[in-house]
Amino acid sequence: EAGATTRQPRVIEESYQANSLLLTLEGIGGTTAELLPRRNGKSGANLKVDGAERAGDKLKVVFPFGSGFVSQKVGISWSR
Repeated sequence: EAGATTRQPRVIEESYQANSLLLTLEGIGGTTAELLPRRNGKSGANLKVDGAERAGDKLKVVFPFGSGFVSQKVGISWSR
């Protein structure tokens, strides 16, 4: 609806390190978002995820219960 407040999840902060990524996401409390990370190179790289659940090629982020938008940190790291 025009003029309506967004209810979509959003990235509010990102931090890159060698072989890792830390995201701070916001979403409506108690909801779930699915992310499809892009992988360059070998798809079988040792991928480790914290703060989200791997579901095939997707990441499932469950936002904690709360009023309005709440934050969830998701860490992704890999080795070559």
